[in-house]
Amino acid sequence: MTQPPPPLPRILTERPSRLEVVLPAVMWPGAGQFLQGRWLVSILFMTGGLITGGLLLREAVLPNITNVAILLEMDGHSANEPLRTVSIARILAFAGAFGVVYLISIADAARAYRRRLRAWQRLARELSAS
Repeated sequence: MTQPPPPLPRILTERPSRLEVVLPAVMWPGAGQFLQGRWLVSILFMTGGLITGGLLLREAVLPNITNVAILLEMDGHSANEPLRTVSIARILAFAGAFGVVYLISIADAARAYRRRLRAWQRLARELSAS
């Protein structure tokens, strides 16, 4: 007597969700990979987004906060201290780097979704044929 085959994993029997592609578009790089269960790739994209986003915020916000403190003569700054300059080129460079990480994350999640969808469709055809 033969035993029936074990049940297929849920990831193969359920249609893949488009949320895996939409989520990183509205949240953060790596969120779609996290939903797909691709932990290492997710951590890499999240770290890249955190680093480039943090550098962008540091370049865009920190000089302005310091300038306000100097102008209001707070936090031990002297009135003759020169104002900090904001480098538009550095802000644009970090914004571009963040954008690249963001777009690659979305493209990677979409590619993985399409691969899973094709595998699911192939399995559905095989199951319906048998």
